[in-house]
Amino acid sequence: MAIVFYSGGFLFHAIVLRNQEQGLYWLLLLLASTFVTDTSALIVGKIFGKSLLAPKISPGKTWEGAAGALIAGVGAAIGLTVILELPIDTWLASIFGVVLVIAAILGDLTESWFKRLVGAKDSSTLIPGHGGILDRTDSVIATLATTYFWVMWVL
Repeated sequence: MAIVFYSGGFLFHAIVLRNQEQGLYWLLLLLASTFVTDTSALIVGKIFGKSLLAPKISPGKTWEGAAGALIAGVGAAIGLTVILELPIDTWLASIFGVVLVIAAILGDLTESWFKRLVGAKDSSTLIPGHGGILDRTDSVIATLATTYFWVMWVL
């Protein structure tokens, strides 16, 4: 039940965020930044990763990968706020980028923790070699809620 409420509850934020002023641009920013974050963490972690981030929850994640994700994710957030002409100063966009990266990593670790609780490697076999839909969207689920609350409370 926790997974249903976790994914469904957080995905709801996509609808309410989209209905905000410039909501589509905020959705594009969070999706692109999250994908850049995930991809950078994977690449940097594979090349330089030595120090495990949370070995009992997700044995493949490293601190080096997290650092790569942080640099790339913040850069993506800053760049996209400029490109999409979002009403946010560069310094605030960099803080938002840090918040998004942390949310993405925590979302990924939360989903991994759910899988460990039930003894599963992947959330399903829908996407061979990549796990299920939840394995592909775990970071996005967390960054949706994060972006919604950022737009509502900070801006």
